[in-house]
Amino acid sequence: MTEPIIDAFVAALAADRKIFFGKATEAWRYKPVLAQSRLCVYCNRPVEHRKAMKANKQPSNASMLHIEHFIPRKLGGPHDELNLVASCAKCNLKKGNKDWLACQLAPSKSDRDALTIRRMEVMEISQNHLLRSRETAKTKPYVLTLLRQRWAHPRFVIRAALTEKVGLIGFGDADFIPEEIVVQLRLLGATSVERTGGVFTLSPINFHTAVWHLIDQNGWVRRLDLGAGLPDPTPPDDTSSRWHETFSSVGDIHRRREKMPWVHPKDRPPWHEKPMDPLTRRHLAALVAFKTNQPLDEEWLARHRATDDEFLIDRRKRADKAWRLFR
Repeated sequence: MTEPIIDAFVAALAADRKIFFGKATEAWRYKPVLAQSRLCVYCNRPVEHRKAMKANKQPSNASMLHIEHFIPRKLGGPHDELNLVASCAKCNLKKGNKDWLACQLAPSKSDRDALTIRRMEVMEISQNHLLRSRETAKTKPYVLTLLRQRWAHPRFVIRAALTEKVGLIGFGDADFIPEEIVVQLRLLGATSVERTGGVFTLSPINFHTAVWHLIDQNGWVRRLDLGAGLPDPTPPDDTSSRWHETFSSVGDIHRRREKMPWVHPKDRPPWHEKPMDPLTRRHLAALVAFKTNQPLDEEWLARHRATDDEFLIDRRKRADKAWRLFR
């Protein structure tokens, strides 16, 4: 019954793999890369442009220069100068369309640390999915912290589609997929289609759980359109339906997250009730009274007065102790 759906997904998967992500690199973008260094960013070997190698009649130990994308375009990398690096032919061939974190091409620990920092900077302007959690991603710095936890894994690309009968997740033979991802897909209830190799089927109930798990593992999930006859049955107002949306800015991810409704402080769960400075508590109660157009909640203040006073005394003791140590 699902054979026509699988055939449509395989055809869409083959068409998507042939898409060229972006235009060719303009010549003017080479100049900043060449001005930084004439060494391969991965192995530190000298590299030269093909024209310079032809003009130099004496033999040289330098390898031919290749300008490549540090985060490949097929993995959502940007067409930006920060993402362009100089490499030798050997390292460029070895890295291919994989994430640098999956190759670890670097001669020393200091080089690996420098490339790790650069990779994080490039990932900030790459294509990234929204955060799954709505409650914790309240500020832009914390959104960036959660994204960096995701970026600690190698980036890979995977395609997915959902119909009323079955959910489909697939990748091509040439795509780099970590081995643990395939194992995790099987643990999530996915079944491999033998005649296709890289296509997995799973129930529509478990589809969103599996897809968001792949996103949390730094997967770039691309949504495949199977045609008008096989629409996605997920309600558009559902949070899970936004799994295919990607943005190239951390600020956009922060602004487009689904905001939680406002909750009165006394209606929050017990683990959210933390002691604070009594003046801060009274200021919060005044803001709540202004927002709800109600009188000041003295009962809520009295309930936390003892713990807030203990918090204030403990903070003063720690401040006095720190003052005695550094005086």
